[in-house]
Amino acid sequence: MKRLHILAGSLLLLFDSRVASGVLRRLVPQRFPRVHRIAERVLGAIRQYGDHRQTLATVLVASIGVQVLRTITAWCLGVALGIPTALIWYFAWLPVIILVMLLPITPAGLGTGQAAFQLLFGLNGVPAPDALALSMLFVGLSFVGILPGGFLYAFGPRQSERPRP
Repeated sequence: MKRLHILAGSLLLLFDSRVASGVLRRLVPQRFPRVHRIAERVLGAIRQYGDHRQTLATVLVASIGVQVLRTITAWCLGVALGIPTALIWYFAWLPVIILVMLLPITPAGLGTGQAAFQLLFGLNGVPAPDALALSMLFVGLSFVGILPGGFLYAFGPRQSERPRP
């Protein structure tokens, strides 16, 4: 229930400017003008997204699609490795593992992701070496998947060279 309140509050903050200004007044008193200005700019930046509902919905659907594809990819890797874990567990564990990998502790989540794979898949009886192999293949395949974007960034037209719409 608490998560639902957080979600509702976040949506109100995003789509209702009165809520954003009320939060600003309550959380950041006027006697700290520098902090107040920074908070005002942050809330203003967040609020700008509220005017682009179609774009937000498109990004949400695309993000969910990407995560589903990543999870199915990990499951296929697990099947290829002979890991007898049901697909539902991949949908349970992969979002947590990906969040752990995103923590700014190590470069590209190396080490933290492997530990998370071993811990969480170990709860399903997957031996540590198999979970480690799965994590390394998952990370390797992720790097292969982002290579086209890296090439486009490195060798594509620069921002100043692109035609303006």
